[in-house]
Amino acid sequence: MARIGKKGIPAGCLNGGCGVCKVVIRCGTVRKAGAMSRAHISEEEETQGIVLACRVMPVSAIDLDVIGKMKKAVTRTLWGGNAV
Repeated sequence: MARIGKKGIPAGCLNGGCGVCKVVIRCGTVRKAGAMSRAHISEEEETQGIVLACRVMPVSAIDLDVIGKMKKAVTRTLWGGNAV
């Protein structure tokens, strides 16, 4: 979703380190596209369908709920002092 500019699942670091993209897969199938961070997803959660969206790829149509949240606003200041 991040690559094609779609909104819906919050995206943070895109490599499993921040936990922002935590989702629960309600139905459908996904496959792992990388290691699941145990700091954000326990083995038990993973067996219940809770995963980091940036670490999985859908292999069928899926239905999911977003449960991850940004812990703080992320902005950066340009040289002129304008927040982006």
